[in-house]
Amino acid sequence: LKLVNGLTRRQAQGSQTMAMVCGAPMPGGTGDAKDADEEVHTICAGVKDATLAAAQGKGWNGLFTEFTALKYKTQVVAGINYFIKVRIGETKHIHIRVFKGFDGNAAVHGLQLDKGEADEIEYF
Repeated sequence: LKLVNGLTRRQAQGSQTMAMVCGAPMPGGTGDAKDADEEVHTICAGVKDATLAAAQGKGWNGLFTEFTALKYKTQVVAGINYFIKVRIGETKHIHIRVFKGFDGNAAVHGLQLDKGEADEIEYF
């Protein structure tokens, strides 16, 4: 039997299945969407100006009348990618990808404009 990280192939597959059933994120994958918590609100506050600059750099012509994180998913990489749904106006939303390194620094690494409140957060 070939071992994968000390587990047989069957045990490794079983642990992957269990992680998917329990909603636990696997390294490289995203977990389920969660309501934004204090950490995500703090991250968003720190990248608001950079997000506006990125949106305008993509040709978006506007200002944020609000910048409120609603939902998020995470992906463990060499740090953590946060995929965050942000309300930027009464009926306007965007999705941002923020990379937060293990050193605590956060930066915008991706942006999707013209999202709706019902749009699912997906990897981008």
